[in-house]
Amino acid sequence: MIPAFRPVTSPSSYLAVDIFFLLSGFVLAASYEQRLQSGYLTARSFFALRLSRIYPLYMVGTLFGFFVFVFREEISPPSLSQALTLAVLFLPNPDPTTNLYPLNPPAWSLLSELVMSFIYGVFLCRARNAFVWATAAVSGVAFTWATVVHGRADIGFQQDLLWAGMARIGLSFSVGVLVYRHLNDLRALIGPLGDKATIAIFGAVVLALTAPVSQTSPLSMPYAMLMIFIVFPAIMIASVNASPTGRLKDTSIWLGRLSFPLYAVHAPAFMGIEGLTHRITGVEIGFYAPWAGPVVLAAAVWIALLVERHFDRPLRSVLKTWLSKKSYAS
Repeated sequence: MIPAFRPVTSPSSYLAVDIFFLLSGFVLAASYEQRLQSGYLTARSFFALRLSRIYPLYMVGTLFGFFVFVFREEISPPSLSQALTLAVLFLPNPDPTTNLYPLNPPAWSLLSELVMSFIYGVFLCRARNAFVWATAAVSGVAFTWATVVHGRADIGFQQDLLWAGMARIGLSFSVGVLVYRHLNDLRALIGPLGDKATIAIFGAVVLALTAPVSQTSPLSMPYAMLMIFIVFPAIMIASVNASPTGRLKDTSIWLGRLSFPLYAVHAPAFMGIEGLTHRITGVEIGFYAPWAGPVVLAAAVWIALLVERHFDRPLRSVLKTWLSKKSYAS
Protein backbone atom coordinates (compact mmCIF):
# COMPACT_ATOMS: atom_id res chain seq x y z
CA MET A 1 0.00 0.00 0.00
CA ILE A 2 3.06 2.24 0.17
CA PRO A 3 2.65 3.93 -3.31
CA ALA A 4 -0.69 5.32 -2.18
CA PHE A 5 1.00 7.15 0.71
CA ARG A 6 3.96 8.66 -1.15
CA PRO A 7 5.98 10.76 -0.48
CA VAL A 8 5.40 9.28 2.98
CA THR A 9 7.15 5.91 3.02
CA SER A 10 7.60 3.11 5.52
CA PRO A 11 10.74 1.22 4.47
CA SER A 12 10.83 -0.69 7.76
CA SER A 13 7.31 -2.11 7.46
CA TYR A 14 8.67 -5.46 6.22
CA LEU A 15 9.70 -6.15 9.83
CA ALA A 16 6.03 -6.68 10.70
CA VAL A 17 6.44 -10.30 9.61
CA ASP A 18 9.01 -10.83 12.38
CA ILE A 19 6.47 -9.63 14.94
CA PHE A 20 3.99 -12.04 13.37
CA PHE A 21 6.44 -14.94 13.80
CA LEU A 22 7.21 -13.92 17.38
CA LEU A 23 3.53 -13.70 18.30
CA SER A 24 2.88 -17.02 16.61
CA GLY A 25 5.43 -18.83 18.77
CA PHE A 26 4.01 -17.34 21.94
CA VAL A 27 0.34 -17.85 21.10
CA LEU A 28 0.76 -21.44 19.93
CA ALA A 29 2.79 -22.35 23.01
CA ALA A 30 0.27 -20.69 25.32
CA SER A 31 -2.69 -22.34 23.58
CA TYR A 32 -1.43 -25.84 22.81
CA GLU A 33 1.85 -26.73 24.52
CA GLN A 34 0.42 -28.34 27.64
CA ARG A 35 -2.08 -30.38 25.62
CA LEU A 36 0.63 -31.52 23.20
CA GLN A 37 2.99 -32.46 26.02
CA SER A 38 0.30 -34.46 27.83
CA GLY A 39 -0.74 -36.29 24.67
CA TYR A 40 -4.29 -34.95 24.93
CA LEU A 41 -3.69 -33.30 21.55
CA THR A 42 -1.75 -35.25 18.94
CA ALA A 43 0.70 -33.63 16.55
CA ARG A 44 -1.58 -34.64 13.68
CA SER A 45 -4.61 -32.95 15.24
CA PHE A 46 -2.54 -29.88 16.06
CA PHE A 47 -1.35 -29.55 12.47
CA ALA A 48 -4.93 -29.99 11.24
CA LEU A 49 -5.96 -27.12 13.51
CA ARG A 50 -3.18 -24.93 12.15
CA LEU A 51 -4.01 -25.79 8.55
CA SER A 52 -7.69 -25.06 9.13
CA ARG A 53 -6.74 -21.69 10.61
CA ILE A 54 -4.33 -20.60 7.88
CA TYR A 55 -5.49 -22.17 4.62
CA PRO A 56 -9.03 -20.72 4.29
CA LEU A 57 -7.92 -17.10 4.67
CA TYR A 58 -4.88 -17.78 2.53
CA MET A 59 -7.16 -19.05 -0.23
CA VAL A 60 -9.49 -16.06 0.10
CA GLY A 61 -6.54 -13.76 -0.50
CA THR A 62 -5.23 -15.98 -3.29
CA LEU A 63 -8.57 -16.11 -5.13
CA PHE A 64 -8.90 -12.37 -4.70
CA GLY A 65 -5.46 -12.02 -6.28
CA PHE A 66 -6.41 -14.39 -9.10
CA PHE A 67 -9.47 -12.36 -10.08
CA VAL A 68 -7.46 -9.16 -9.79
CA PHE A 69 -4.95 -10.47 -12.33
CA VAL A 70 -7.79 -11.62 -14.59
CA PHE A 71 -9.26 -8.12 -14.35
CA ARG A 72 -5.93 -6.41 -15.01
CA GLU A 73 -4.96 -8.83 -17.81
CA GLU A 74 -1.30 -8.69 -16.77
CA ILE A 75 -0.52 -12.42 -16.81
CA SER A 76 -1.15 -14.82 -19.69
CA PRO A 77 -3.89 -17.42 -19.04
CA PRO A 78 -1.47 -20.42 -18.99
CA SER A 79 0.79 -18.72 -16.43
CA LEU A 80 -2.23 -17.63 -14.41
CA SER A 81 -3.65 -21.17 -14.40
CA GLN A 82 -0.29 -22.57 -13.30
CA ALA A 83 -0.01 -19.99 -10.52
CA LEU A 84 -3.51 -20.82 -9.27
CA THR A 85 -2.93 -24.59 -9.39
CA LEU A 86 0.27 -24.27 -7.38
CA ALA A 87 -1.39 -21.86 -4.97
CA VAL A 88 -4.30 -24.24 -4.29
CA LEU A 89 -1.70 -26.86 -3.32
CA PHE A 90 0.14 -24.23 -1.24
CA LEU A 91 3.25 -24.80 -3.36
CA PRO A 92 5.65 -21.97 -4.21
CA ASN A 93 5.95 -20.85 -7.81
CA PRO A 94 9.18 -22.24 -9.35
CA ASP A 95 9.54 -19.32 -11.76
CA PRO A 96 12.61 -17.37 -10.53
CA THR A 97 11.39 -14.17 -12.21
CA THR A 98 8.34 -13.80 -9.97
CA ASN A 99 7.27 -14.06 -6.33
CA LEU A 100 6.94 -17.41 -4.62
CA TYR A 101 3.20 -16.67 -4.47
CA PRO A 102 2.45 -14.12 -7.21
CA LEU A 103 -1.30 -14.13 -6.52
CA ASN A 104 -0.76 -13.27 -2.84
CA PRO A 105 2.89 -12.30 -2.22
CA PRO A 106 2.86 -12.37 1.64
CA ALA A 107 1.86 -16.05 1.53
CA TRP A 108 5.53 -17.10 1.70
CA SER A 109 5.37 -16.33 5.42
CA LEU A 110 2.25 -18.48 5.82
CA LEU A 111 4.11 -21.40 4.24
CA SER A 112 6.94 -20.81 6.73
CA GLU A 113 4.34 -20.69 9.50
CA LEU A 114 2.88 -24.05 8.48
CA VAL A 115 6.31 -25.70 8.30
CA MET A 116 7.23 -24.29 11.72
CA SER A 117 3.90 -25.44 13.14
CA PHE A 118 4.68 -28.96 11.98
CA ILE A 119 8.14 -28.83 13.57
CA TYR A 120 6.68 -27.46 16.80
CA GLY A 121 3.89 -30.04 16.99
CA VAL A 122 6.19 -32.99 16.29
CA PHE A 123 9.04 -32.30 18.70
CA LEU A 124 9.78 -28.67 19.60
CA CYS A 125 6.81 -28.53 21.97
CA ARG A 126 8.45 -31.24 24.08
CA ALA A 127 12.02 -30.02 23.72
CA ARG A 128 13.85 -28.66 26.73
CA ASN A 129 14.45 -24.96 27.02
CA ALA A 130 18.14 -25.42 26.19
CA PHE A 131 17.21 -26.96 22.85
CA VAL A 132 14.75 -24.16 22.06
CA TRP A 133 17.45 -21.62 22.92
CA ALA A 134 19.83 -23.49 20.61
CA THR A 135 17.21 -23.45 17.84
CA ALA A 136 16.85 -19.69 18.22
CA ALA A 137 20.63 -19.23 18.24
CA VAL A 138 21.32 -21.37 15.16
CA SER A 139 18.43 -19.76 13.29
CA GLY A 140 19.68 -16.32 14.30
CA VAL A 141 23.19 -17.05 13.04
CA ALA A 142 21.85 -18.42 9.73
CA PHE A 143 19.52 -15.46 9.25
CA THR A 144 22.25 -12.95 10.08
CA TRP A 145 24.65 -14.63 7.67
CA ALA A 146 22.02 -14.50 4.91
CA THR A 147 21.39 -10.79 5.49
CA VAL A 148 25.12 -10.01 5.37
CA VAL A 149 25.70 -12.04 2.20
CA HIS A 150 22.69 -10.64 0.36
CA GLY A 151 22.93 -7.13 1.75
CA ARG A 152 19.38 -6.88 3.10
CA ALA A 153 17.20 -8.20 5.92
CA ASP A 154 13.98 -8.34 3.91
CA ILE A 155 14.52 -11.93 2.79
CA GLY A 156 12.65 -15.22 2.70
CA PHE A 157 10.22 -14.56 -0.12
CA GLN A 158 12.79 -15.03 -2.88
CA GLN A 159 13.24 -18.32 -4.77
CA ASP A 160 16.82 -18.86 -3.64
CA LEU A 161 16.27 -17.60 -0.09
CA LEU A 162 13.34 -19.70 1.06
CA TRP A 163 15.72 -21.37 3.52
CA ALA A 164 16.53 -17.93 4.96
CA GLY A 165 12.82 -17.43 5.55
CA MET A 166 12.82 -20.62 7.61
CA ALA A 167 15.79 -19.31 9.61
CA ARG A 168 13.90 -16.06 10.08
CA ILE A 169 10.84 -17.76 11.54
CA GLY A 170 12.98 -20.26 13.46
CA LEU A 171 14.53 -17.37 15.36
CA SER A 172 11.44 -15.34 16.24
CA PHE A 173 9.10 -18.31 16.72
CA SER A 174 11.52 -19.95 19.17
CA VAL A 175 11.88 -16.72 21.12
CA GLY A 176 8.08 -16.51 21.34
CA VAL A 177 7.96 -20.04 22.78
CA LEU A 178 10.64 -19.14 25.32
CA VAL A 179 8.74 -16.03 26.41
CA TYR A 180 5.74 -18.26 27.15
CA ARG A 181 7.84 -20.78 29.08
CA HIS A 182 9.34 -18.04 31.25
CA LEU A 183 6.05 -16.15 31.53
CA ASN A 184 5.62 -16.50 35.30
CA ASP A 185 9.15 -15.28 35.99
CA LEU A 186 8.73 -12.37 33.59
CA ARG A 187 5.42 -11.32 35.14
CA ALA A 188 6.92 -11.47 38.62
CA LEU A 189 9.88 -9.40 37.44
CA ILE A 190 7.95 -6.70 35.57
CA GLY A 191 4.56 -6.71 37.23
CA PRO A 192 1.21 -5.78 35.66
CA LEU A 193 1.10 -2.93 33.15
CA GLY A 194 -1.95 -0.72 32.69
CA ASP A 195 -3.53 1.33 29.93
CA LYS A 196 -0.73 3.89 29.59
CA ALA A 197 1.83 1.13 29.15
CA THR A 198 -0.43 -0.58 26.60
CA ILE A 199 -0.63 2.63 24.56
CA ALA A 200 3.15 2.95 24.80
CA ILE A 201 3.53 -0.61 23.50
CA PHE A 202 1.29 0.16 20.50
CA GLY A 203 3.29 3.31 19.90
CA ALA A 204 6.59 1.45 20.05
CA VAL A 205 5.39 -1.02 17.42
CA VAL A 206 4.21 1.76 15.11
CA LEU A 207 7.48 3.66 15.50
CA ALA A 208 9.54 0.53 14.87
CA LEU A 209 7.66 -0.28 11.66
CA THR A 210 7.58 3.27 10.31
CA ALA A 211 11.18 4.24 11.01
CA PRO A 212 12.61 5.99 7.92
CA VAL A 213 15.53 3.59 7.54
CA SER A 214 15.87 2.89 3.83
CA GLN A 215 17.03 -0.58 2.78
CA THR A 216 19.80 1.13 0.81
CA SER A 217 21.05 2.82 3.97
CA PRO A 218 24.10 1.37 5.79
CA LEU A 219 21.93 1.46 8.91
CA SER A 220 19.30 -0.84 7.42
CA MET A 221 20.72 -4.19 8.49
CA PRO A 222 21.91 -3.05 11.95
CA TYR A 223 18.45 -1.55 12.53
CA ALA A 224 16.72 -4.77 11.46
CA MET A 225 18.96 -6.88 13.70
CA LEU A 226 18.31 -4.54 16.64
CA MET A 227 14.56 -4.82 16.14
CA ILE A 228 14.44 -8.58 15.60
CA PHE A 229 16.92 -9.64 18.27
CA ILE A 230 16.21 -7.10 21.03
CA VAL A 231 13.38 -4.61 20.57
CA PHE A 232 10.61 -6.93 19.37
CA PRO A 233 11.25 -9.55 22.11
CA ALA A 234 11.26 -6.71 24.66
CA ILE A 235 7.95 -5.44 23.29
CA MET A 236 6.57 -8.98 23.45
CA ILE A 237 7.63 -9.34 27.10
CA ALA A 238 5.99 -6.02 27.93
CA SER A 239 2.80 -6.87 26.02
CA VAL A 240 2.18 -10.14 27.86
CA ASN A 241 2.25 -8.16 31.11
CA ALA A 242 -0.22 -5.57 29.82
CA SER A 243 -3.80 -5.59 31.10
CA PRO A 244 -5.77 -2.96 29.18
CA THR A 245 -9.24 -2.00 30.34
CA GLY A 246 -12.42 -0.55 28.89
CA ARG A 247 -12.33 0.69 25.32
CA LEU A 248 -8.62 0.04 25.04
CA LYS A 249 -9.24 -3.61 25.84
CA ASP A 250 -12.04 -3.77 23.27
CA THR A 251 -9.80 -2.11 20.69
CA SER A 252 -7.01 -4.59 21.41
CA ILE A 253 -9.38 -7.53 20.95
CA TRP A 254 -10.73 -6.01 17.73
CA LEU A 255 -7.23 -5.50 16.35
CA GLY A 256 -6.36 -9.07 17.28
CA ARG A 257 -9.34 -10.41 15.34
CA LEU A 258 -8.62 -8.19 12.37
CA SER A 259 -4.86 -8.75 12.14
CA PHE A 260 -4.74 -12.10 10.36
CA PRO A 261 -7.59 -11.46 7.88
CA LEU A 262 -5.98 -8.12 7.03
CA TYR A 263 -2.58 -9.74 6.59
CA ALA A 264 -4.06 -12.44 4.36
CA VAL A 265 -5.91 -10.09 1.99
CA HIS A 266 -4.13 -6.73 2.11
CA ALA A 267 -1.77 -7.33 -0.83
CA PRO A 268 -4.38 -8.56 -3.35
CA ALA A 269 -6.80 -5.92 -2.04
CA PHE A 270 -4.31 -3.19 -2.85
CA MET A 271 -3.57 -4.72 -6.26
CA GLY A 272 -7.30 -4.70 -6.97
CA ILE A 273 -7.75 -1.08 -5.87
CA GLU A 274 -4.68 -0.08 -7.87
CA GLY A 275 -5.99 -1.81 -11.00
CA LEU A 276 -9.48 -0.36 -10.58
CA THR A 277 -8.06 3.14 -10.14
CA HIS A 278 -6.00 2.82 -13.31
CA ARG A 279 -8.94 1.37 -15.26
CA ILE A 280 -11.27 4.22 -14.24
CA THR A 281 -8.90 7.20 -14.27
CA GLY A 282 -6.14 6.09 -16.64
CA VAL A 283 -3.38 6.97 -14.15
CA GLU A 284 -1.55 5.06 -11.43
CA ILE A 285 -2.76 5.34 -7.86
CA GLY A 286 0.47 7.05 -6.89
CA PHE A 287 -0.78 10.10 -8.80
CA TYR A 288 -3.32 10.65 -6.01
CA ALA A 289 -0.86 10.08 -3.18
CA PRO A 290 -0.68 10.77 -0.33
CA TRP A 291 -4.44 11.45 -0.19
CA ALA A 292 -5.18 8.03 -1.63
CA GLY A 293 -3.34 6.34 1.24
CA PRO A 294 -6.03 6.62 3.95
CA VAL A 295 -8.72 5.63 1.43
CA VAL A 296 -6.79 2.51 0.36
CA LEU A 297 -6.08 1.58 3.98
CA ALA A 298 -9.73 2.03 4.94
CA ALA A 299 -10.82 -0.09 1.97
CA ALA A 300 -8.38 -2.88 2.90
CA VAL A 301 -9.59 -2.83 6.52
CA TRP A 302 -13.22 -2.90 5.35
CA ILE A 303 -12.53 -5.91 3.11
CA ALA A 304 -10.71 -7.66 5.97
CA LEU A 305 -13.63 -6.96 8.32
CA LEU A 306 -16.10 -8.46 5.85
CA VAL A 307 -13.89 -11.53 5.45
CA GLU A 308 -13.46 -11.92 9.22
CA ARG A 309 -17.13 -11.48 10.06
CA HIS A 310 -18.85 -13.33 7.22
CA PHE A 311 -16.28 -15.98 6.30
CA ASP A 312 -13.49 -16.54 8.80
CA ARG A 313 -15.51 -16.51 12.02
CA PRO A 314 -18.34 -18.82 10.85
CA LEU A 315 -15.93 -21.20 9.10
CA ARG A 316 -13.66 -21.43 12.14
CA SER A 317 -16.65 -22.37 14.26
CA VAL A 318 -17.68 -25.12 11.84
CA LEU A 319 -14.14 -26.45 11.44
CA LYS A 320 -13.53 -26.40 15.19
CA THR A 321 -16.66 -28.48 15.78
CA TRP A 322 -15.80 -30.89 12.96
CA LEU A 323 -12.20 -31.35 14.06
CA SER A 324 -13.28 -31.86 17.67
CA LYS A 325 -15.72 -34.61 16.66
CA LYS A 326 -13.13 -36.24 14.41
CA SER A 327 -10.48 -36.11 17.13
CA TYR A 328 -12.91 -37.58 19.66
CA ALA A 329 -13.95 -40.35 17.27
CA SER A 330 -10.34 -41.32 16.60
